[in-house]
Amino acid sequence: MLKNKILEVISAFEDTDTDFAFITETWLTSQNNKTTAIIKEHDYIIKHIIRNDPDRDRGGGVGIMLKKDITNKTLKCKKEFTSFQHVTLQITPNQNEKLTIMCVYRLLYVPISTFYTEFAELMEIFSVSSDKLIIAGDINIHMETQETSARRFNEILDMFGLKQHIQVPTHYQGHTIDVVITRNSDNNITDITKC
Repeated sequence: MLKNKILEVISAFEDTDTDFAFITETWLTSQNNKTTAIIKEHDYIIKHIIRNDPDRDRGGGVGIMLKKDITNKTLKCKKEFTSFQHVTLQITPNQNEKLTIMCVYRLLYVPISTFYTEFAELMEIFSVSSDKLIIAGDINIHMETQETSARRFNEILDMFGLKQHIQVPTHYQGHTIDVVITRNSDNNITDITKC
């Protein structure tokens, strides 16, 4: 829950000179509030999507927090997705490079079969871009297993030439439910930090 930990998050960002980070389950309920004001005070911004349905989403909300001086543009989809929330930005970390970054959170109350279909549709939209691509978030699938759900998600990644990088538990029960995904051709992921 970002709003209860914002000062700790900002302190970690400042200590590590973080340029941007993906945040799932922000629990933010509006675009401008005390939390976003604190973020701005520390020379960061947050581009986020609020919870879809506070009555059904215990947590929810996704965001990308980044240094305010990084050139960015929000990329919108014409299609609405019901099985997950996402926020997508195109950033320009330097003059020679564009990077598409996306934060995703799968909603547990929507059937996983809907998620497979919709996530593949989203990848169809963004796979044609020549930008480097980083997708991160909480997909609520036990990726460390060989269960059908993990195999099916990996098939979708393979279909679009994508690779999932996290190979360690990210959940208190020992499961790997968080992902960092890039194109197979992008081998520049060297350090993944979880706050």
